[in-house]
Amino acid sequence: MAELELSLEVQVLVVPTEADVKSIARRIADLPSSKRGEVRPDILDAVRSDDGRPLHPTIDDWVVGTPEAVTRQLDAYLALGISHFMLWFLDFPSLDGLKLFAERVRPALRSTL
Repeated sequence: MAELELSLEVQVLVVPTEADVKSIARRIADLPSSKRGEVRPDILDAVRSDDGRPLHPTIDDWVVGTPEAVTRQLDAYLALGISHFMLWFLDFPSLDGLKLFAERVRPALRSTL
């Protein structure tokens, strides 16, 4: 029997700076809530906080942060044996996050994939 490969489907927000992370996450949090989902008070509290902490330790079911932070988070998943990623870019329909991922994150992961 062929070896089972592990995959992860996760939301990702990659932006140039930590300040941009909170700014874009605030804009996303201010959108009207989906009729299909529930409001996430943990996310709303985290993105509206000005305490200077990065979002990724607080919102652990997203891959979020600067290209370096996103690379570290994905490296941790790779270390767990994840070999395929399905990424939902939170800043869509903008392609800025996707472009930044392609330019800075993917090349940094290339040596491990």
